[in-house]
Amino acid sequence: MIRKITLILCLLVFGMAGFAQINFEKDTVPKIYVDQASFDYSSKNQLTNSSVDAKDTLFTWTRVLEDIPATWETAICDQTTCYPPELSTKDLILKQGDFFDFKVNFYPYNTAGCGKAKIVIQSKVNPSNKDSFYTEVCSFDAAASVKDVKTTVNLYPNPAKDFIVVNTSITGLYTVNIYDILGVLKLSKGISSGNSLDIKTLGKGVYILRIEGDANATKVFQKQ
Repeated sequence: MIRKITLILCLLVFGMAGFAQINFEKDTVPKIYVDQASFDYSSKNQLTNSSVDAKDTLFTWTRVLEDIPATWETAICDQTTCYPPELSTKDLILKQGDFFDFKVNFYPYNTAGCGKAKIVIQSKVNPSNKDSFYTEVCSFDAAASVKDVKTTVNLYPNPAKDFIVVNTSITGLYTVNIYDILGVLKLSKGISSGNSLDIKTLGKGVYILRIEGDANATKVFQKQ
């Protein structure tokens, strides 16, 4: 009798372990249509650690698919930080029973089109404990202005610590505005192409540099 009870308990434990895992609330986030003039759009999906193993708290997320228009950019956001397009994988800690809104931020930069992304998250303790989700965002309305298309901007270093050098196809002086990921203006300065921009006052994180005026261009960078 005792052996039968023990066997039943073991089966229950293994059964619970089979169903309990790291999981996104949705396998696919329904396609979203946004105004291309939107500064950005966050595709949110709740991530929960339902594991029965209290030690199963270290996970890795990976971008396994990113298909976006050439002028778009994305950022992946966990509980505390948003990471730039250059970062394709990152570890995160999520305690047993905890959850948060995992985000894929799309930056259409006033350009019509559709962007797709797929994220996989996997336990580093138990590789079979994993999940994924797919999301797609489409921006609508007229195509970007001719000046937006013809104006290019490059900056370095990226990531940056104390300064960035901004190179553009614009001649003469122009205004550079730097926004945080919430769209709050953090820095504004008039410079010429090839000039350096002091960013020591910015906190660590992801920022959007935008040249605004008669000609427009945008770039995402990370401050270390």
